[in-house]
Amino acid sequence: MDALEKTVELISNARSIYFFAAGNSLHVALDASYKLGKLGYRAFCETVPERTLLQARNMGTDDLAFAVSRSGSSKLVNQALAIVHSKNLPAVALTNYIKSPITKWCRHVLVTSNHNTMFSRELIITRLSECAVIDLIFYVLLFKKHKQSRESFTQTEEDLSQFSL
Repeated sequence: MDALEKTVELISNARSIYFFAAGNSLHVALDASYKLGKLGYRAFCETVPERTLLQARNMGTDDLAFAVSRSGSSKLVNQALAIVHSKNLPAVALTNYIKSPITKWCRHVLVTSNHNTMFSRELIITRLSECAVIDLIFYVLLFKKHKQSRESFTQTEEDLSQFSL
């Protein structure tokens, strides 16, 4: 709970939030950046590896890095976090293992716990738990800044409705 509360505080105070992920975790990070954007936060997630590293290099003192990696062993995510760490910027990790490699770069670690799955070698359950943590953060932020978040959320929903039949 302490890590969750600190993560919410860091997001609330960040100028921009940069999500770093690769492979199967990428869609979780993309969803997180989209949801935070709906609340009015400047949130970014790159899908191109070179741009991911570029974003890490361009982060400023008021920015937050947020890494999503089930195993924590993604070379790209670790490279981006090493850059962030060298700049002494805050970083949060969302991972399935407390001792995963990305935790050495992050001051704050959110850990999911899925070791037994219904389908062997399938990562569906793990992704659901990562998405649940992102949803929890989203709703805590929504209610924390109720008026401001609701207005941004409502405006975004109105924008999206233009694309419906």
